Amino acid sequence: MPHNDALHQLAVESGDYADEILFDEEQVLASLIHFADGSHGVRLDLLDRGFSFVVDTPAWTDLDTVLFEISESEPTLGSGYVTVEREDDGDEVGFRVTIQGGDVVGRVSVILFDDEVELLKRAILACRDAVETADTLDHEDQIPALRGFSAPEPSE
Repeated sequence: MPHNDALHQLAVESGDYADEILFDEEQVLASLIHFADGSHGVRLDLLDRGFSFVVDTPAWTDLDTVLFEISESEPTLGSGYVTVEREDDGDEVGFRVTIQGGDVVGRVSVILFDDEVELLKRAILACRDAVETADTLDHEDQIPALRGFSAPEPSE
């Protein structure tokens, strides 16, 4: 999914931010936020819980990595900014999702039930390409040497 340059330009012109909704279902809304300074974040609204938070794109990609790998045989996994712990409590399975660090969020921890995690996985899949593109753009802005970088041509 290409970067939405027009929406990002609106954020720059307003000096604020612009929201690009990427996943919108009854219980969960996820959007890519284009900030006026050229950076990005991901907003996740858990509508049934009345809970909303914004994370940096690297934290979202860590969540993408960990959430799909957690299992009964591997009940605790972490990567970078994210730790997910699977907790069995009789008939119900809960997942403690903790995101710590980054520019946007200090630390947030929430317990989600199995059906909520499945919905969150769908949101992550719907956002994956846009978030990865935004994260790449953010890194290119932070590390100017990456702009226009291409691999060297092989020598003959």
